Amino acid sequence: MNEKSVCWNITSRCNENCQFCYRIICNKENTYDQNKKILNALIELKVGKITWTGGESLLYPHLFDLMKEAHNKGIKNNIITNGRSLNYEIINEIEEYTDYITFSLDAIDDNINNELGRGIEHANHIIDLLKYIKDNKKNIKVKINTIVTKKNIENIKEISNVLKNFDIERWKFFKFISLRGKSIENQKEYKIKDCEYEKIVDIIKKERLNCPIIKCKKEDIQKKYLLINAIGEFLITINGKDKLICDVENIDLKKIEENFRR
Repeated sequence: MNEKSVCWNITSRCNENCQFCYRIICNKENTYDQNKKILNALIELKVGKITWTGGESLLYPHLFDLMKEAHNKGIKNNIITNGRSLNYEIINEIEEYTDYITFSLDAIDDNINNELGRGIEHANHIIDLLKYIKDNKKNIKVKINTIVTKKNIENIKEISNVLKNFDIERWKFFKFISLRGKSIENQKEYKIKDCEYEKIVDIIKKERLNCPIIKCKKEDIQKKYLLINAIGEFLITINGKDKLICDVENIDLKKIEENFRR
């Protein structure tokens, strides 16, 4: 039986400006008490893993309190981060209750990262954090997420050359999708064909990295992810549309459980 997993967009705030972003924008976010109510529901549902994301998950002020509680109840914690708000001290602080850190890394070149909206020094900072985790033998597994777009597809091989130097749990390739927000506004500049996506994945697989290469296209996102947004709405995405299951004020454990069985 597969482990129950949720993707919790704990905040929609972000400190980067990715032009391909499809995050769920909310004009406010839950209090700690509201999110503790949600976490208690996930504990009751015997969820095995929470992926904390956003926006930029590290911008939510009570993130670590929630992660500690989840850890104490036997739930695995995975942080998805652009790394901008992460440093050595925070890694040391969260090591005890963090199972995975997933870094967003779409290019090595500063100019490409700047064009994508990541900003210059994005890759250099992540590489520095990867070195710190490796050199200090931190008990946190590292994953990499890459969005494959028209802007960076010719430069992804450069990422593989860097990742060969580190212990990576898995590298996931997300094919660009126009789902929400900027990803819809800028789809002409970023959209790629299926054959282009499949070709670059095949090229990277031949690099023989010591980690699985995972494909993720639009249909995979819709099938695999039960979402919670920053205001506590439980959502699933069907045919490119977000469908509300319930919310923090009316948590329906039965309806949520049904969606784990999809």
